[in-house]
Amino acid sequence: MSEEHYLELCGNPVQFENASSVNNVFFDEANKQVFAVRSGGATGVVVKGPDDKSTVAFRMDDKGEVKCIKFSFGNKILAVQRTSKSVEFINFIPDLLHLEYSQECKVTSRQFYRWAVITLFNIFCFL
Repeated sequence: MSEEHYLELCGNPVQFENASSVNNVFFDEANKQVFAVRSGGATGVVVKGPDDKSTVAFRMDDKGEVKCIKFSFGNKILAVQRTSKSVEFINFIPDLLHLEYSQECKVTSRQFYRWAVITLFNIFCFL
């Protein structure tokens, strides 16, 4: 039987606000985190992992709809994709400024998706 990936329900489930017109929900398979992103004014984000110790809550400026959101391993850098051709990065390293920067790519959407996945993998694997 081939190995398949799935979200398993267990005795200690991760509870989060349901998806709606003002709340988007994302799952980061690499870090096993659920992101609930509430928009309207300031964007509120709640990140929950497999245990209660890994819960993180913060606010971001509302710069448009979040299409994808992920943390690097160790939650040091947050990557937010809002457009089809750019990714924003926010530092979450303790005792350092919360610097924000972005990376843009001038290719088609399909090419950008492959570029973004490779770029995020390379950046996040070496932090």
